[in-house]
Amino acid sequence: MTKEPFYDRHEEIRYFREKYIHLKKGELIVFYGRRRLGKTRLIKRFLDESSGKKIYSFVNFVEEKELMVSFANDILAMTGDSVKIDRWSILFDYLYEEAEKEKVIFVIDEFQRLKTLAPGFITELQNYWDSKLKNCTLMLVIVGSSIGMMRKIAVSASGVLYGRKTGEIQLRPFRYVDFREVFPSLSEEDKINWYAVFGGTPYYLELIHEIKNLKEAILKIVLEKNSPLREEAKNLLEFELRVIARYNSILQAIAQGKQIIKEISDETGIPAMSLPQYIDKFIKLLNLVEKKEPLLGKEKNSRYVLSDNFFKFWYLFVFPNQSSLEIGNTKYVLDKIDSELNGYVGRVFENIVREAFILYNGANIKDIALDFTNIGSWWDRTGREIDLVIENKNELILGEIKWTNNPMDGIVLEDLMRKTQFVNYRGRITYVLISKNGFSRSCQDLAAKTHTTLLDLKELESLFILATKKNVERRKIL
Repeated sequence: MTKEPFYDRHEEIRYFREKYIHLKKGELIVFYGRRRLGKTRLIKRFLDESSGKKIYSFVNFVEEKELMVSFANDILAMTGDSVKIDRWSILFDYLYEEAEKEKVIFVIDEFQRLKTLAPGFITELQNYWDSKLKNCTLMLVIVGSSIGMMRKIAVSASGVLYGRKTGEIQLRPFRYVDFREVFPSLSEEDKINWYAVFGGTPYYLELIHEIKNLKEAILKIVLEKNSPLREEAKNLLEFELRVIARYNSILQAIAQGKQIIKEISDETGIPAMSLPQYIDKFIKLLNLVEKKEPLLGKEKNSRYVLSDNFFKFWYLFVFPNQSSLEIGNTKYVLDKIDSELNGYVGRVFENIVREAFILYNGANIKDIALDFTNIGSWWDRTGREIDLVIENKNELILGEIKWTNNPMDGIVLEDLMRKTQFVNYRGRITYVLISKNGFSRSCQDLAAKTHTTLLDLKELESLFILATKKNVERRKIL
């Protein structure tokens, strides 16, 4: 077993474990997600705890004959079996013979590279799976970092392995509740600030784990020349896409708050009719963009938002300031970040609050009994917005969320109640206010009169602590 700390990913480990325990015929599991999310570490964790015959092979960029030698060496190193592979049928015959005798796990990491390096491998796998491998106790896990290529090979209807997969996992970044476990010593306010900048990608969190100061982390890990994440966003786009100029422009526009097609088109100069094809790739291939619709609002008012915190941060503060960074003027960029960070974190805080309510669906947050089917926000074309909208059982919950240095004032609740008349709902409506720095006396008095629930950062912290504790207890059972 690995001695390194292992955060989250327990549902994925449980999935692989259950598949292996009940393995009675061939399992072909497609496991993919963009780079840096910890796919290899997770799958090695699963292999470490598994008994029986197991083989892990990593596909390097080498010629096909060298790949055959590499696979043979992996088999020898992990099982002690000597197999000379000079054609792919020998490998598949070996797997079939072994899996007829006992359970076998075979993991192929960066599988998508085989499509270019050894296309005959995938064709041979297709034939052997249909004729032999699907009928023996082989658990074949194909792992890939190119979401688009993995989907083309094994998920889309035109893929050569389509219809053969028995399982599929797309790995995603940590949620905030998982991020908190990695940095237990930080205050809740600091946790939220750090999460807003670096998001939930495990590799990024490893880079910053020993750094105590957020400004230092941004400087050392993101801004300085040759720092590990200085070119991260651009490199990811180049890994998945070909010509990235337009994609960069679109992401920068969205990060700056241009969230509807017309605004993005005006900002970038890209024709509005052309934009959906580019945005669709961000949504389906990279999970970097989400299309959001106003809850109880009109679908035509939908918005596009960046869903990954680090990429949102990078395209807002790093990409537009590359000239300054290239000449070493990191102080200018760091000062700009420092002055605008609080406003930036506010949007992330809204998502964190919604995550807390999702975690407690079916339970209570203070005097609110949660049993809802939809959660989101509301806006209209005039600029009116409501941060939190919950279609709870027998009622609609409306809320405002503020990340400011001052207590929330009563005018915020008054404004929320005024906006209620524009929401398409005629049933019972209750209100909730969430504030980083508490509430003014006027706000508390009005909340008491209107039976509005107030939630401050300390109370939100308690909710996450309890949720984390329950997660840990549940994992022990798993």
